[in-house]
Amino acid sequence: YEKFIRQAILSLLSNGVQIYIKDIKRDISAEWIYKNKSIIFNKSSLKEGTKNFANLLSHEIIHVSQSCKGGSFNSYPALLNLDLQKPKSYYYKYLKSNAYKDLKGKEVMLEIEAYANEKKHSQTLNLFNYFCLRN
Repeated sequence: YEKFIRQAILSLLSNGVQIYIKDIKRDISAEWIYKNKSIIFNKSSLKEGTKNFANLLSHEIIHVSQSCKGGSFNSYPALLNLDLQKPKSYYYKYLKSNAYKDLKGKEVMLEIEAYANEKKHSQTLNLFNYFCLRN
C-alpha cells in the first residue's frame, strides 16, 4: 500500500494535481475537484490507516482519469467503462452518505465505477497513465 501511495502521489503532483489535507465538515473522505485540478482529503480519513488511504487515493485517481477521458484534467468526468464486478445495486450502499444525495444518474455511475475499482491499485495507475499522460 505504501509503494502505491508514493507512486500515486508523485504521479499526481508531477502532473500539476494539487493535494490538500483539510478538516472538512461535510460527510466526505475525499473529493476530486476537476475545475481546480485538486484532490482534497478529509483529515479525519487519515486516521483509518494505510490500506484505507490507499483505496481512497485510488478512488480519487479513478475520478482524475475520468476527467482526463472527458478531455483533460480540468474536464467534466466521463465513464471509463470499467468492469463493475457486481451488480450496480451492490454499490449503492457506498452512496448513502449525505455527500451523494444530490447526484444525478451519470454522477452516480461515476461514483459506482470508482468504488467498484478502487482496490485495484495497479489498474488505477495504468488508467491514470493511459488517460492522463498520453500525448
